[in-house]
Amino acid sequence: MNLQEPMNLASAAPTSDARPPRLSSSSLFIHKFHGNSTVSVLDMDLRKLNQVHTTKIPPDDEHYEDDNDNDNDTAATAASDNGDKKMEDGIVATPMPNLSGRRVQMKDIQWFITMFGILAANLLFSLASSAVPISNQSVSKDLSAGAQFVWVTVAFLPPAGALQPLLPTLANVLGTRNLSMFSGVLWIAGSLLSATATSFPMFCVGRGLTGAAFGGCILLPYLILIKITSVEERAQYTAYLTTFTNIGNFLGPIVGGVMIEKIGWRAIYSWYIPPILFMIMPAFFLGLRNTLIDGDTTTTGPSAPSTSQRFKAFVYKFSEIDWLGTVCVTAMVICVQMVFSYGAPIYGWGSWVTVAFLGGSISLFLLLVLVELNVSKKPIIPKQVFSYRNYNMVFIYLHGMRGSLAGSFFFLPIFMQIIR
Repeated sequence: MNLQEPMNLASAAPTSDARPPRLSSSSLFIHKFHGNSTVSVLDMDLRKLNQVHTTKIPPDDEHYEDDNDNDNDTAATAASDNGDKKMEDGIVATPMPNLSGRRVQMKDIQWFITMFGILAANLLFSLASSAVPISNQSVSKDLSAGAQFVWVTVAFLPPAGALQPLLPTLANVLGTRNLSMFSGVLWIAGSLLSATATSFPMFCVGRGLTGAAFGGCILLPYLILIKITSVEERAQYTAYLTTFTNIGNFLGPIVGGVMIEKIGWRAIYSWYIPPILFMIMPAFFLGLRNTLIDGDTTTTGPSAPSTSQRFKAFVYKFSEIDWLGTVCVTAMVICVQMVFSYGAPIYGWGSWVTVAFLGGSISLFLLLVLVELNVSKKPIIPKQVFSYRNYNMVFIYLHGMRGSLAGSFFFLPIFMQIIR
């Protein structure tokens, strides 16, 4: 027998001259001392936590004997997160490693439900977003917007861009599941307002609400994917997610054109509401329940924190937010968006309005750098990440691709339908 390999204690009984097998680092150990002997409790598989095996380890000068007593020595205790520590009744617990490599532990059915919600959300929201620009001309004609239609872009893009840098921080405070549900509700509210608009200002308000929800609906699925997958799985499932996004971006203009021709422009802002309400939101609600993902306080049972404990934790996390950096990055993103969506299209690049927004963007960026490096204790973006060359290259590449996609799907249709 190879003593270096772990063995299943339930199927292989040790002989009298055999020593206990070397326990694997992927096992759960709970030892209880009884004089010169030790009772070991281990579980070789996370999926068999209820099948606990016991053995009795004698000292070196005694023989190894099998112990089949069904007494209280077989009671498994939850492992401590802070390493080995002595507990009551002489129990010493060693924390069990995360065998799956995932940051959030969840049941298999929950994982599949959550992954379904992530893929469906990215497909649906990318499909809906890319179909909207096709309706610009019909909306402008029906609501008598004319040249003022540029305000639709002003209403949508600034809140969509300004809130995205804050989403990881808000997810840590409010909970990723709660923030995902809220983003879905906000998207539905904005879509209903746009679909039933009787005036152009009402339509712009609806697009503004949709823009505020856009970041959560697009970015949070990626954040959830990182939490529920291991490092080895992450690239594979990110590729799946990107594929669904590209499919939605490709089919969106086709679906939008068919709807405008057969039904009308209002259908573009309302057809996706039932799938969001009855498919995507329930998937996140059930899949992420009781997973404690990013401070999500949905645990029930005796171990659930009390209301006062939850409130204190919320207040503490809320106070830890980098508010000065948040204000700087929000104002900077809004100024940048106003340069391209309001100042330059209406007044031109040489006007004082455009120059003011551009100068404000640069000033706020410099202020943000100073605040994050010298003032903030917990900056929005940790400065250590910029010391990695691979991160910087991927950052530039992704933002370049995102910028080109945004220009293709938002600004190019406006140029082709209104200006040309």
